[in-house]
Amino acid sequence: MRIKQKFLGWPMVMLAVLCCSGLLFLPKVFVSHSADKLFENFYPRPAIEGMLDEEAQEIPIAYALYQKRYLGTDSSYTDLGDEKSSPEENNGSAELLLLSDLMTGLANSGIISPQNAGLITQALELDDISATSDQENAGFYRIGLVASAGQDDKRDCRKAAVRLHGQTDKIVELTLSGFSVNEHAEQLLTAYMHYLGVDALPDWKASPENTREKAFFWSPKGQLYLYCAVETDSFCFGALSLPDEEVKRFFQT
Repeated sequence: MRIKQKFLGWPMVMLAVLCCSGLLFLPKVFVSHSADKLFENFYPRPAIEGMLDEEAQEIPIAYALYQKRYLGTDSSYTDLGDEKSSPEENNGSAELLLLSDLMTGLANSGIISPQNAGLITQALELDDISATSDQENAGFYRIGLVASAGQDDKRDCRKAAVRLHGQTDKIVELTLSGFSVNEHAEQLLTAYMHYLGVDALPDWKASPENTREKAFFWSPKGQLYLYCAVETDSFCFGALSLPDEEVKRFFQT
């Protein structure tokens, strides 16, 4: 009788061992099953209010302007000094030559006419020239030019300012004063969209008040605002990063 009980005890011991081993593996099975469920039920990250659209984030200049908007406009100023005397000496400043090259590049991109591209070159031939350079946040920098000749009320004074993004070499602002520029504002901005690489955004809107002299476009997805104004002796165009609600202050959509 004792022998029988002894042999019956071994199966019970083995069964207990197997049960304990099974319990050890339960957490692993449970974790694996839970992980599978997590991947099956994917929950997208909630959008942050004011965040740039993912499609626009893939466009370098759109994302750079968006960053600049949040980083502010801190800059370091450099006075490049006065350039005088002969045209050869005037052309010695790299920044002044850069302005001329940029205008040529705009003409080659179909944004401005070749005739208007030569205006900066003409300004380089004036007697007194001074230039400034500002390094800004988010990889942007600004170059300013003042050129003049003559005296008093007959003095010929011309000014130019360009803001560029260093990584893409794209112009995001150009202002000319004292120059007679003949351009069609709306056509210019259409070409400018392509130049910036933002024409792929599908939601561009044109202001109903666009004319030959003034035009505005904006994209809610890209949070971009493009503008152009052509006046008798001044001319400007550029791109800004603005939230949609701020743009709507200017226009009724």
